[in-house]
Amino acid sequence: MRMRNFSFIMAALLFAASACGLFFPRQLWGDSLQLMTDLEYRMNTNNTTTKASGETSESERARFVQIYNLDLQKELLPALRLIGGGGYLDNRERGDTDGIDSDTTDSSIRPYLELQLDTPLLDAASGYRKSEFKQSGSGRETARRFTEEYNSRLSWKPVELPEVDLYFNRNLGYNEPTATQEKIDNQSDTYQLISRYGYQNYRFDYTHTTNDGRNNVTGSESLVNSDSGSIRYNNSLQQGKITLNGSLRLKHDRVDFRGPGPNRLDVAHEGSFHNPDDRTPVAAESDPGGAALPPEIPLVVASPRQISFGLDFGSPAGVDSLLIGFADLNGYSQADFSWQVFARDFDIDSWAEITPVQVQPSAERLNGFLLSFSPVTKRYIKIVTFQRNLSVDNRLLNVNGLVGQRTLPADSSEFSSTAATTNLGLNWKMTAKTSSGYDFLYREERTDPFNGKRSQLSNGITLSHRFDDTFAGNLRLSRSDARERGKADRTGHNFSSSLAARYLDTFNQSLTYSFSHLNESEQGTDISNALLLRNNLVLYEGLSMNLDGSFSVQNPADGQDSNTTTLRLGSNIIPNRWMNISLFYDVLWNKSADRPQRQEQTGRFVASWVPLASLSLTADLLLSDKSDGENDSFTRQQYFLNWSPLRDGTLQLSVSYGAEEDTDGVEGRSLSPTLRWAINQKTLFTLNYSLGERENLSEISEFETIAFRLRFFY
Repeated sequence: MRMRNFSFIMAALLFAASACGLFFPRQLWGDSLQLMTDLEYRMNTNNTTTKASGETSESERARFVQIYNLDLQKELLPALRLIGGGGYLDNRERGDTDGIDSDTTDSSIRPYLELQLDTPLLDAASGYRKSEFKQSGSGRETARRFTEEYNSRLSWKPVELPEVDLYFNRNLGYNEPTATQEKIDNQSDTYQLISRYGYQNYRFDYTHTTNDGRNNVTGSESLVNSDSGSIRYNNSLQQGKITLNGSLRLKHDRVDFRGPGPNRLDVAHEGSFHNPDDRTPVAAESDPGGAALPPEIPLVVASPRQISFGLDFGSPAGVDSLLIGFADLNGYSQADFSWQVFARDFDIDSWAEITPVQVQPSAERLNGFLLSFSPVTKRYIKIVTFQRNLSVDNRLLNVNGLVGQRTLPADSSEFSSTAATTNLGLNWKMTAKTSSGYDFLYREERTDPFNGKRSQLSNGITLSHRFDDTFAGNLRLSRSDARERGKADRTGHNFSSSLAARYLDTFNQSLTYSFSHLNESEQGTDISNALLLRNNLVLYEGLSMNLDGSFSVQNPADGQDSNTTTLRLGSNIIPNRWMNISLFYDVLWNKSADRPQRQEQTGRFVASWVPLASLSLTADLLLSDKSDGENDSFTRQQYFLNWSPLRDGTLQLSVSYGAEEDTDGVEGRSLSPTLRWAINQKTLFTLNYSLGERENLSEISEFETIAFRLRFFY
């Protein structure tokens, strides 16, 4: 299983196959064959001068990467296919920092093989994948990590009978570490049954999953059994005037732990969020209203910033650890990271930091860290960290997972939860201009050993009416009740109404009023009122404008009343086909009983000019000012130039120049020419060169990078 010669043999086979694909394409066996080879050499030099002491640090890094990929498909029988192939990566780096030499070598091999059967009644597949990662370098012993995956699938698709899918998956993760305490040996077996059936207006679904996970180093084991079933109904009556839909879903989970070690459960979350520029991580403005958590968050970028990402559990949930996963650590260790953890309950709350936080390598993931802290019960939780400078360190580092976890009590080895959810929706088109709707939701969940019981009941009605061709209105009223054992009951009422008007094709308005009343039996009542006026106007062709104004009043239970006024102005100007200008201005005034008036304003100007098809220039100016007794102003200006004298044909040349400066003392300039040469239909050569300087309050860094890349494929 752990063959040391495997990676070398596989690499030789892939290279031979690539060579055959280039010089003897007709001798290859297979109905479909794809070969790709990628060779890249990159050299980076960086000189950093500390302003306070005048000391200079010089570093040089050279990197050579080889990538070989082979994908083969062969049809054995009319309904039977064999798919196989693999990939090999070899990454060699040499570094010199102030006369101290270092070198590292990372390699990975990923072969796979899969047999597929495809018939109208039956689908089946069985496959095997393996990955081997090897790391070595000066001053350390060679370490190896392995993952193996066995999977099988059987799908039965009869006509007018329930469909059934059966899955089996086995994952093995182990390593050959340099130290005993770094040993990893995990195994996970997953069995799954999925059945689906549709009859008239009904839909029936059932899923059973069993996961048996074992840590062969510590001897701990977790057995998870999950069953879920649902019935859904959807119908239309009275020639489509009435639509009715409803569903009932039942779910039962049971987890059994065996062996030593803390027993941790994953905490389900409803959403995630990501703030790519979190300059003030404690402020309430850094809320989860931004983009959802992307598949991968890069921590090595050209312009490093302080960023944050986190989870929304939907309602306050108990959590005492966070599992952060990486696509590949690429040689980074625990000491290379800085993490801060924050939590809060409501969008208008400021973030409170959780301390202390203990960080350790994850026993569940080969590439991951576990952040542990004292238990908290909050709706939102986020992590704040700093990105790294690409010009200094060009190793890839991407976060690809975040999971909240909760630890069982020390005397408990079993966990079970049962949840039932039912909802109903009714919509009635009363007239050609008026429609109404009603929605109902009830959810109840019981957990053990936490002796938890949580229920949620909500009702809502909506009314929509179009008065004429210009005006249309909407109303919504809802009530929600939340009960949780051992905690205060919460009852909420929400009301909103809006009036939209389209006077012209080029001018429309909307006025929205919203009211929220939240009562908690122990803490009291929170009340908020908000009014928003939105205007969109197209003055001329190529000139548009939007103006938004809002006023809100918050009356929290603690008596710290406040009101907020905002004004947002935006415009897009396209004077001709060569120029595009965007303007944005936002100002906020906040009055609160416990602090002086706070004012925040942000302005941004972005202009792009394309005088020629081969030449473009962009300017980006940002101004931010905050005052609440102490002034905090920030400005940033960025300029970019792109010139492509050779845009068409097999030889392409482009040059880009960028400059950045802000009032935090950060300045940067870079020049980057790029040459791309399509030698033939199967070969591409790329040359990148960049030269620049970056300065902040403490140091000045000058960098130079040159990279050659050759890719050929078949």
